[in-house]
Amino acid sequence: MFDDLSELFVANADASAAITRFNATAAAFADGLIDELIRAAPWPGTALCCQFGDLALDRDTFLQRAEALAGWLQAQGVRRGSIVGIVMTPSPARLIALYAAMRAGAAALPIDQSLPDDRIGLYLADSQCSAVLVDAGQSARAWAAPSPGLLTLPPDGDAGLPPAAVHRDPARRPADWCYVVYTSGTTGRPKAAINNHRAVVNRLEWMARDIAITAADRVCHKTPFGFDVSVWEQLL
Repeated sequence: MFDDLSELFVANADASAAITRFNATAAAFADGLIDELIRAAPWPGTALCCQFGDLALDRDTFLQRAEALAGWLQAQGVRRGSIVGIVMTPSPARLIALYAAMRAGAAALPIDQSLPDDRIGLYLADSQCSAVLVDAGQSARAWAAPSPGLLTLPPDGDAGLPPAAVHRDPARRPADWCYVVYTSGTTGRPKAAINNHRAVVNRLEWMARDIAITAADRVCHKTPFGFDVSVWEQLL
């Protein structure tokens, strides 16, 4: 061990080799889009995908409803580079909304529904959302003025939308926006922070490998919806 960082520059060959071995953590990861990697996962369609209380959806049902919602979003003009706001209480529908926004080529903006109306309104206006997905408990709030881009989802995410063929923009890249979250604003006006698909895929693949997760495992979503940690909790 070193008592002073300056000793690193005069380390002998054995110490240098030990440091190199310790830091040899490079690993190969998929470099793709998170929505496409989730669809391609080799898990059975009957596998449990998400559950909240007594309401549970299998993988096939989840993907079918998310695909229909993604098609609806694209019909409202959502495309690569767009932002879709999501203000909902915990439910399978909220996870469907998160995935559908990414599937449509947009970045999801998860917003904690417990925030005051003026804070939520600030996030939606500042981000210039192309669409906003809510549940029945939010649809009458001050910022939720009726508009073509506002859709209320039931807890199971089945909004009665027709099946839709989602257009896959060939220009989409792993560097594209995946989600947007806002800082707390404790030092001033809240600021948007953006993460891309490449970083999210890297994080999820690392964690899946590190804990050897399988279709038989369950991940508890415990983090408030507006924090970035909640994204990997929900998508893993």
